[in-house]
This record gives sequence, C-alpha cells and structure tokens, in this order.
Amino acid sequence: MAQGQTTPTMMSRGEFGVVGAERIMRLLDAEGVQGTFYVPGRTLETYPDACRALHTAGYEIAHHGFDHVSPAQMSREDELDQLRRGNELVASITGAPAAGYRSPAWEL
Repeated sequence: MAQGQTTPTMMSRGEFGVVGAERIMRLLDAEGVQGTFYVPGRTLETYPDACRALHTAGYEIAHHGFDHVSPAQMSREDELDQLRRGNELVASITGAPAAGYRSPAWEL
C-alpha cells in the first residue's frame, strides 16, 4: 500500500474500489448525470476492465497520479515520471491522455 499505510481507508481501495465505482456509476446513470473519475495508474493497471467500462459508459477518466503518492516530497524527475506513467495508462484505456489531473496529495 502507498507509503506503508494499512488503515481500513487505504485497504478499502483493494477491497471495495471496483464495487464502489460500479455502484456510483449505476447511481449516476439512474440520475442522468455524467461524471469524472480520478483514477491512479496502479488502479488502471489492476482493474483495466472496470476502468474501460467507466469510459465506455461515457465517464471521463482523469489522472490521479500513478502510485497515489503525494508529490510534495518528490524530485521533479520522479513527479514527471508519475505523471507520464499515469497518462500512458489513461491513454491505454481511453485512447487519449487525461484532460484532468488531481494531485493525490492532501496538501498542495
């Protein structure tokens, strides 16, 4: 897990992320609302079919870092690597790099 964290919140990504995304997609579909899902690269790697389903249903897949690690203490090169790797995975799912980015940091 990112930065060695094993709290229920961090662990829920592996246990509930796909189930939660499917539930949110059904709710948004029922209400006729389109949305954006900010997805880390590791999630795109782990659940490509679920991410493709979001994109196919018309939801935007936006960039949320590659490893979901705060860039605050990263070198410029490491941060650029995270951005590039994440965008490559977004493009592999959607056919184009992400238009949006949300930093995985709590503070900017």
